[in-house]
Amino acid sequence: MEFVECCPQEVCKSFPKDKHFTRKGQFIVLDYHPQTLQEFLTKEENKPVDFKIILSISSQILSAASYLESNMICHLDLKLANCLVRGEEEDNPHIVLCDFGSAVQFSDSTMSTQWCHGLSLGGNRAHLCPELLSQYYSYKTSTSRLQQPSAAPISLAQRLLCYKGQPSFAVGVLLYEVGSCGEHPLPDYPLNYMKEGVVTYGESDIAELPGAYCHQQYFDLLKSLIACDPKQRPNLEHTLDTICKIKEDIENQEITGNLTGQEELKKQLIRVTIERDIAKSQSATLESERDSALEKIKAMANQCETAATELEQLAQQFKSMKEELLAVKLERDAAIQASEELFEAYELLQKELELVSRERDLARDQVSKMRHLCSAVQTNEEIKECINCQTFYHVEENTEDSCQWHPGKFLVSPIRNLLFT
Repeated sequence: MEFVECCPQEVCKSFPKDKHFTRKGQFIVLDYHPQTLQEFLTKEENKPVDFKIILSISSQILSAASYLESNMICHLDLKLANCLVRGEEEDNPHIVLCDFGSAVQFSDSTMSTQWCHGLSLGGNRAHLCPELLSQYYSYKTSTSRLQQPSAAPISLAQRLLCYKGQPSFAVGVLLYEVGSCGEHPLPDYPLNYMKEGVVTYGESDIAELPGAYCHQQYFDLLKSLIACDPKQRPNLEHTLDTICKIKEDIENQEITGNLTGQEELKKQLIRVTIERDIAKSQSATLESERDSALEKIKAMANQCETAATELEQLAQQFKSMKEELLAVKLERDAAIQASEELFEAYELLQKELELVSRERDLARDQVSKMRHLCSAVQTNEEIKECINCQTFYHVEENTEDSCQWHPGKFLVSPIRNLLFT
């Protein structure tokens, strides 16, 4: 930033006809930053940012935050939208922190301030450390109790808010959002982790980074920065050294990988040359084998033609045999039909024979009965008849008045004069 005392047309040639810049005087010239870090990370949703770029952004944010901490300044509003990106090269973004409206500068290294009614904690509570939130809500609750007559007084030492662990926590959350394209490591923080005015959580509550950015050492470093206990959080200078070491390790791995790749290419070239010579020697053998194979193929083709001719003959024979079999089937069906008709005629004859036999038996019975009746009429005897078998009995012969074939069955009344009625 610099002050210029001249007409703006001399400073910026892109506004030669702008009506808003017509007066001469002092103007502030600022660097132009076309986008925020949030816009930079979410520009291409389906394309993740390279991990080396993530490390570069992380080191720049840590460098700026470490400088603020060395000057006892607490930003209190660190977030992706307050990080500006300068430069159009996407593989080498330059990060600048902005919006210091909520920042606090302390007079000593304890980074503590006296709590008072109406004190603001900044514009972004999702990036405030848990101990600061717990102190704030505790003092706020205590102040409301002071309004009661029986409330005990609060000493000045009990009314101090300590911001010492805030820079590390805020940077840890911000770097996690850089690695996850805007996701908070503790979902719905701090509401989901507050109980009776105290904010607390464990290491297992910290969400895993996406697979594209989940470098284990980098993630472990972020978890230590976001730890609930401020004593477990490393200072920003140590964190910056760790990030730089991770970058160096990755670069060394790439260099080693390139050298190893060149040696591997040489080995592959030698291997390919040897395989080429072997292939040339094998090609002559393959050509001779190909010629012999062609001759065998020709002989097999002749055999196939002969087999095809024989197959046609067999097909003709099969066709004629099939026709003969069809004729035999027709004859068999006709014979079966004739036998069925003869069987039906035989059954009809049997039924007629049975009817004739029954009629003959009936006629015999009637003749027998007539003989009995005639003899009874001639001798003037009394005759009775069985109801079941229609057998005639003389009254003198059957004194029990029942049939010998059906005992207990009474005979009908005498039918002596039946023939004369």
